[in-house]
Amino acid sequence: MVERSASERALRAEMGEVRALIAELRVRCELLTDHVAVLREMERRSAELMRLADERDRLREAENRALTERVAQLEARLGRNSRNSNTPGLRLTSSGHRGWEIPNQERRA
Repeated sequence: MVERSASERALRAEMGEVRALIAELRVRCELLTDHVAVLREMERRSAELMRLADERDRLREAENRALTERVAQLEARLGRNSRNSNTPGLRLTSSGHRGWEIPNQERRA
């Protein structure tokens, strides 16, 4: 009987250690599950940011094309207007406005 109770005590101590390990592993498992959830959310947000960046780039390129076309139209209109007007010197100035452009040699410093 003494022998049985000593081995029983040893088994109970071992079972206590195993239960403690199981509890620790459960906590670690919960932490890892939370960590994986956070990583997945970060991955989802990163993909969304990449999608938005691509969309921004496409919109910027479309806007640049539209602006380039508009500038070409305005330059063509300006060219037609100055050829048809009585003021042949009227053209876009260096500041981008219609007006008289003074040739470089006539400009004062």
